[in-house]
Amino acid sequence: MKPLLFPLFALLFLSCQSSRESVIHFRGIALTIPYHIQVGGNLSHAKKEKIKRLIDDTFEETDHLYNHWNSDSELSHINHASTEEAIPLSPALLNVIKLAKNLTQITEGRYDPTLGAHIQLWKQHLKQGITPPDTDSASGWKHILIDMGTLYKKKKVSIDLDGMIKGYVVDTLAQKLDALECKDHYVDWGGDIRVSKSHPSGRPWTVLIHSPLDEGEVIALSDGAIASSGDYEQLWVTSSGTYTHIVSPKTGQALKRVKGSIVGVTVQAPTCFLADALATACMTFPTAREAEDWAKEVKERLGNSLNFWIFSSEADIINPVR
Repeated sequence: MKPLLFPLFALLFLSCQSSRESVIHFRGIALTIPYHIQVGGNLSHAKKEKIKRLIDDTFEETDHLYNHWNSDSELSHINHASTEEAIPLSPALLNVIKLAKNLTQITEGRYDPTLGAHIQLWKQHLKQGITPPDTDSASGWKHILIDMGTLYKKKKVSIDLDGMIKGYVVDTLAQKLDALECKDHYVDWGGDIRVSKSHPSGRPWTVLIHSPLDEGEVIALSDGAIASSGDYEQLWVTSSGTYTHIVSPKTGQALKRVKGSIVGVTVQAPTCFLADALATACMTFPTAREAEDWAKEVKERLGNSLNFWIFSSEADIINPVR
């Protein structure tokens, strides 16, 4: 199975040497991406087994429903369906698609999961060191109709949830741990993190926002989430310049790496899916200065619980938007 590809911007948990015995660690790799889940308390064997099952079940559901790299997933069946075909949606996928559409509105179109065809076209060509020809590939929610749990595509639109689904899955795991009355927990999947109110020792959870440009910044995180997006793991050099895997919703073209462009964004938010989508949206700006202005506007619109860290290719760090 092909992997889910997500831009990973390293967020490293700083373990405290005290109270190690009060934290149970669950580690593994899901869909090629490492996860690390920590749960506080003296857990019984039966409860540990329940936690292991809910972790496995959640990642299995993610692969079955949302993974466009899995040709047998429900999302892939939608992407491969012909136009005007009536496609019944499972309640889980219907909820995620509605959430993704809402995130497109929140980000003013900067997060757009209907760009799947454009993203694949650019990646296929950039891997060969060339840019693609002009394409008439469709994108936009106006080409998708959802009615009574059934989806219809007016044009052949391809949905790619990569810009938010990792955060959504982290939130789902955190909610399932809450339901099991695991009050102190930390969920990390590939650098997208959500934590409970505090570490079992009573202090906040501690996270390092790692920058490719310096040693980064240590922050305390309580009852919230953090997610990142970056361009440095997927870059391609062509005769017309160096391109990233980030496709602009405004132009349908991959962004170039130039002086002043964005190399990474980290967002702190109440939920991980929101942090993930906002980080993805921020990466679509051609310059870090434009992204910073937008981030300030988003904070004013959505509230002061959001924080942004925006890193540019000029070897300097944009001041965090707080």
